[in-house]
Amino acid sequence: MKNSAIKTLGALAVMLLMGLTNLNAQQKNLIQEVQIYQNDGFADLRQLIAAQFDYTQDGMAEGITDNLVKFNVSKDGKITNVHAEGKCKLIREELTSILTGLMYRFDDERELPYTYVMPVKIAIAAR
Repeated sequence: MKNSAIKTLGALAVMLLMGLTNLNAQQKNLIQEVQIYQNDGFADLRQLIAAQFDYTQDGMAEGITDNLVKFNVSKDGKITNVHAEGKCKLIREELTSILTGLMYRFDDERELPYTYVMPVKIAIAAR
């Protein structure tokens, strides 16, 4: 009886220690999101999006739509892992398509483990 209690307590202690180690490792691998605001050096990227956006697609929500575009920057400066959030599916798809297909490269050394979050306002005129 005494041996089984000791074995059980030992197993619980090992599981607790492994759980704490796993939690610490997960916290170190956390990818931080960086919010991008108006005057932050991404103005040229916003201009490229505006220039390539197809405002004439049928079915896009009319008016001003607030969207969030999340992306990573690869080691060679290319935009990767693009995901757009917003109310209109067609606008989200267009934003994702534009950023995924851009031949844009970041010149400076940006921190790689970040996911950049850029707000984008799209205004679709009434037809």
